[in-house]
Amino acid sequence: MALKPGIGIHQKQRLAVTQKMQQSVAILGMSNAELIAFLKEELISNPVAKISGGPSGSPQRSLPVDTVIADTEAAHETFISLILRQQETANIPQELEKPLQSIIEHLDERGFLDTSLTEIAKTHGYPLGAMETALGIVQSFEPTGVGARDLSECLTLQLKSDGLWSAEFEKLLQQLPRASLKTKQLAQELNISVEKLRVMIDTLKRYSLNPAATLENVPPAHVIPDILCHWRNTHELGFTLNEEAFVRLEPDSAYLSGMLTSSQEVQDYLNAQLTRVNWLKRALEKRASTILRIAIAIGKFQVAFFKDGPMAMKPLKMGDVARSLNIHESTVSRAISGKYLTCDRGTFPLHYFFPSSIQNAQGKEISSTMIRFRLAQIFRSEDPENTVSDTKATEILAQEGITVARRTIAKYRGLMNVPTSSIRRIQKRARSRS
Repeated sequence: MALKPGIGIHQKQRLAVTQKMQQSVAILGMSNAELIAFLKEELISNPVAKISGGPSGSPQRSLPVDTVIADTEAAHETFISLILRQQETANIPQELEKPLQSIIEHLDERGFLDTSLTEIAKTHGYPLGAMETALGIVQSFEPTGVGARDLSECLTLQLKSDGLWSAEFEKLLQQLPRASLKTKQLAQELNISVEKLRVMIDTLKRYSLNPAATLENVPPAHVIPDILCHWRNTHELGFTLNEEAFVRLEPDSAYLSGMLTSSQEVQDYLNAQLTRVNWLKRALEKRASTILRIAIAIGKFQVAFFKDGPMAMKPLKMGDVARSLNIHESTVSRAISGKYLTCDRGTFPLHYFFPSSIQNAQGKEISSTMIRFRLAQIFRSEDPENTVSDTKATEILAQEGITVARRTIAKYRGLMNVPTSSIRRIQKRARSRS
């Protein structure tokens, strides 16, 4: 049967993401500071818009963070917490979950993979192919360059992310170990001009050789929480929006009053701007209601934490909250980004309530928050002359039925900004002499 050109009508469904949908998603993920900056930009281009509510001009009040936790992840998003949050929403096949988790555990303080895939696969009995696939997923995470095995691969990942990767850059990175080569000689070996080589080198200088350092490890000194949590009675948690944190957008009546007396062209313009204001107003209301719904869901899953503290924190995945609210995981991820909750135990970023899980000796899933809290107790009560090493901490936890690898203890200690046992011993001796 011969193929002939023809014209026909076909009906099909497809998902179209409009510009308004994209902006609504962006608004959901904004922190309060980002949102206020966005709305101020809107005021410049939209004379009908007027901001109301939100933070007052007075200095922001400093809210206490639970000092017993000794966990910096309770006050800011750390490098590893960002990786774990992306892991939650990456839709990872079940057979890759454990290989990917092992790779994350072997990331060093720069975000580099500090052990070969072959060694990790051999230690845990994972197929090497699964390890390579899992590494590819980790290397797709932010910050760009995470999961690199050396400086060359770190730069390669960043170049590819920016669409600048080329055979010439590949040859240049292969020559990096030969740093003694002069520019002219290196250009000749790469078969490019000296001017182009200099441009390529300048491009490489813009990239980070320490992906983890792209996140500030300084918690905000002043935080206005988005959610206020309190006990309505001894059994029921109450969650409300903090009116001080949420800004509103309203039509400016001064401009609207002139719409009827203006020319048709001006009226059309003001009508378009009014439509924009009303849409943004609904987007802000949707953002606020989504954050509140997620906070209420967190309260139901983590009620033990609010009652008994970090030792009672349960492992929680964003997918669990998403399914309970019938929304997508990515919506949860965006909604909790940069948002804070305050309760009688302190002020916490919402992502703090989504700790990863670790299996104890009895096969029960326990939260990483509980382990960090217990480590904080161990380090705080240690003998100044006989500080607890990571190996000793591993043994103490094992006696309590919590089986954790020594390198995991070291990673958690780093997240908590707790120095090594030898440094702590020196610090405590110095404090005792002062």
